[in-house]
Order: sequence, then C-alpha cells, then structure tokens
Amino acid sequence: VDRTEIEPEHFTMSASGVVHIQPGQPSQFTPLGQWWRRSSMFNTLRSIPFFKNYMPAKTYQLWHQNVRFRKYSQIRRRLIKKLFLAKRAFCSTLLELNKQCYDLRMTPLLTYLTKHSYAIEEFIETQNKVRTESFKVFENIIDKIQALLEKVCEDVTSRVRASEDGLPPGGLEEAAQVTSHKSQKSKSMQQIKQEALERARALALARQEVAMLAQFIHLADYMVVESLLLRVVTQSDSLYQDLQKPSKKSGLFNITLSMERDTICFAPELTDLTGHVSAMLDAMVSCVHSVPRLLYMAAFKPHFEDKAKVVGPHLGDMIRSSTIFKMICSKIDNVIRTDFGATVDYGKFAEQYFPIYNYADEFNKQLFAEQDHIANS
Repeated sequence: VDRTEIEPEHFTMSASGVVHIQPGQPSQFTPLGQWWRRSSMFNTLRSIPFFKNYMPAKTYQLWHQNVRFRKYSQIRRRLIKKLFLAKRAFCSTLLELNKQCYDLRMTPLLTYLTKHSYAIEEFIETQNKVRTESFKVFENIIDKIQALLEKVCEDVTSRVRASEDGLPPGGLEEAAQVTSHKSQKSKSMQQIKQEALERARALALARQEVAMLAQFIHLADYMVVESLLLRVVTQSDSLYQDLQKPSKKSGLFNITLSMERDTICFAPELTDLTGHVSAMLDAMVSCVHSVPRLLYMAAFKPHFEDKAKVVGPHLGDMIRSSTIFKMICSKIDNVIRTDFGATVDYGKFAEQYFPIYNYADEFNKQLFAEQDHIANS
C-alpha cells in the first residue's frame, strides 16, 4: 500500500505478528500465532447460522416492527376520525348514554318473592302492575336520552354555523385579506393566515361531526334496543332458575286439589297454568317493544339524508325469534309440566278416599231423617 493512502489508524503485518497503530495511543502488537488463532475462531463463529444471519435478521426484525407500528398508527388515525369516544362532542354524551342504558337493564319486568306461593291469577295481576310501572320508567329514561341527543345535535350544528360565520366564502386567502385590512398594525400576515387555517380546520371538523350525527343516533337506538332485549332475556332466565330451584317449603305457584266422583281435580289446570305464563312472557316482549324508538322521533329526522328509509331493528321480532329466548321459554314450559306431573302423582294418594267421598255424595239427609234410628239400633 502506498504511504499516501495509509489512514492515521492502520494495521501492519509482518512475519512476527500484527501491529495496531492508533494516533495518540501506544501501538498494540499481536503475535502472528495468536492473531491466526483469533482469526480462525472469528471465521468459525461467522459460519454458525446464528452469528452469520444475526445482522440481516436484526435488520429485518427492526423493519418488520416499524412496518407493523406504521400500520397500527394508520388504523389508529382512521379510528380517531370515526370513533365516537375519540370525539369531544360525543364522548361525554356516550358515557351518559351508557349509564341510562344500564338503568334500562336494571328496571324490573318481573317482581315476586321466591319464598311466597302465588295463585296464578294473583301472580299475573302483580306482574301486570309491575310492567305498567316499568313502562313509565322506560319512557322517562328514553326522554332523558332524547334530551342528551338533542343537546349534542344542537351543539354540533351550532359549531358549524359559528365556523361558517367566521370564514368568508372565498376561503383562506379572502379571510387573510379581510383580516389584514382590519388589523394590519397588530398582526403579521403569517399569523393571519395561520388563524384562517385554524378556522378552516375547525369548520372541517365540525362538518365531519355533523355527518356523524345520523350514525350516533343509530348507535343510541341500537344500545337501547340491546338493553331492552337483554332485560327480557335475563328476567325470563331468572324466572326459569327460580322455577327450577323452588323454596324447600313451597313452590312459586299454588295448585289446589279437589275431589269429584272418582276424579281428582286440580286448579288451575296444566293448560291454564302454561297459558298464563306464556301470555305473561309475551306481554313482557310487547311491553319493551312499545317503548318509543329514538330512530323514528321527529326531532332527529333532519339529520338523516333519506328520511323515508330510516329503518331500525324490530325489537319484538328480534326477541321472539331469538334462539336463547325461545330456549328459555321452552325450559320454563318443561319445568311447569314436570312439576305439575309430580303434583298429579302426589295427588293419587287421595284415590283411597273415593269410597268415603262417594258415600258422602250419595248420602240423602231426608231419607236418613225418616228412618227409625232407635229401632234400627
């Protein structure tokens, strides 16, 4: 190597060994045998796949992590544009909406004491009163949700109007020119353009939020529908659990045993009992279906593009066609039939008293009074 091409830090090799020369530091000498051994060990290590592929694998791993993070960031930005919880205008309202839906799910549709036995007519009458009161509670909660949505709609639309009033029709350039004439001495041209740009961004954000109002109303309606559906299903399942595991002393329904000639009678009959319970479950569905729907309220129609085609889920059909609800109703019917069958089996003990009942039924007081009991005795 020509001396002009030598770097300040370099190595020299001879028959004795290798010298490492560094400016400002003492030179380091490595014997040739030791250098050869280290070189062989280095080459051997480089032939092992882990060390051989370490740098490409490390580079690929860093690239892969960066690509994944970039995709994650893109998805996060897209969600921020559409996610209601990420919007200041909708976040607090959505949290309050969740609270109101929780109140919907906690409103009872059935009320009874598991340690008390009811006549079926008394039980049905009690549940009718409970549903009437619950429907009033439902309406009150819906009114609160409607007020929340109306406030959001008013705030968002008023923000658009305020932004449009603050930005001239000509856009940023016209806004900058108009403002510059008014406050040339107090603000720079750059500051004026920046303020106009911020107003334009605020207007774009406000218009985006206005476009999201229809989806937000849809979401609120779906949340209410879901809460009412869950309320019916959970209450039906609770009734099934209480029927399946009744109190040790008494069941939920009273059945009266009476006797006729060679016949044991039960009141109510099985068909009446199952019919009353089935009608009560269907009345629960009708009750929640009658709750006013947010989607069809006149106050929100201006926020939908096609007002004639605003269609939401049919709550009554959803519940009645629900596999879970139909399964619970079937289980309730089976439990009632099984328990009624056990009651019929228990009532067979009274068959031994048929002769006494038949004698009492055939007994004629007038004939008995006309007999001479002293002579017969």
